[in-house]
Amino acid sequence: MNLEEIYFDKGIRDYALKLTSNKDEADELVSLAFEICLIKKPAKLSTGFFAIVMRNQWLKKCNAKDPYFNNESSDYSEVEEVLGNMNHYHANILRAISNGETLTQIHRGASIGYRTLKADYKKAKKEFKIMYEKNIKIAVIIRGINGVSYHRLLMPFAKMHRDYGIEVVVLLNKDDEFFNSLEGVTHVVYNRQISGLLQPEETYLKLKAKGIKVICDIDDYWILPKGHPMRYRHNKMNLDKCVIKNLKLA
Repeated sequence: MNLEEIYFDKGIRDYALKLTSNKDEADELVSLAFEICLIKKPAKLSTGFFAIVMRNQWLKKCNAKDPYFNNESSDYSEVEEVLGNMNHYHANILRAISNGETLTQIHRGASIGYRTLKADYKKAKKEFKIMYEKNIKIAVIIRGINGVSYHRLLMPFAKMHRDYGIEVVVLLNKDDEFFNSLEGVTHVVYNRQISGLLQPEETYLKLKAKGIKVICDIDDYWILPKGHPMRYRHNKMNLDKCVIKNLKLA
C-alpha cells in the first residue's frame, strides 16, 4: 500500500477513532500522521508503521507515556527495522496490537489459543525491548576451543547474536588477561571456572566492581569418578574445590 491508500484505509480510520473517541480529532490525527510520513519517507511504509506514528502523536498530545514511541525524536524507521528483524510471528503480534487489535480479536481471527497467545505476546515484547535498546554486550570467557566451549557457549551465543543482534565477544581467560577487553561488557558467561589463575574470588570482585553480571555454566559433576583420564590432574590442582567456589560465587 502507498501512503495515499493507507491514509484512506478503513482500519487506520477506525484505529484513529479508537484512540481519540472523536471523529474530528481522529481525522486530524490521521492527517498529522500523513504529513509526518510524507516528510520522513520511511523505507518500509505499512499500515502498522502509520499506526505507530498516530499512536505516538496521540500519546504526546495526552502527555501519556509509552516506552518506545513517546517523544518527538523517536526513530520510526528504527522501530520498523527491529520488527523486520524479529521472529515473524512475534513481529506480527506486535503489529496487530499497534494497529488497535486486542489479544481476544487476534485469538479468534488466527485460531490461536488465548493463553498461548498471551504468553507469546509477552515474549514478543521482551524480544523487541532487547533488540530495540541494544544495551547488552556479552563476553563469553573460554579456556580454549573444545567440545564444551564449542557446543555450550560458542554456538548458542553465536545464534543469540544472529537472532537478536546482541553484541557478543569471545575472550580467553589465560592469565586472566580478559580484564583488559571488557569495555562496554554487561554480562560475562563462562563454564566451570572463570579464572585461569584459579583465583575466582578476586576475579568476581573485579567484575562486580564494574557492575557486570556474571553467569556460570556447569555441564558436569565437579568430582571426577575413578578411572576418569583427567582425575589425577583434576585432583592435583584442586579443581573440584575451585569449581565449587565458582558456583557459590555465582
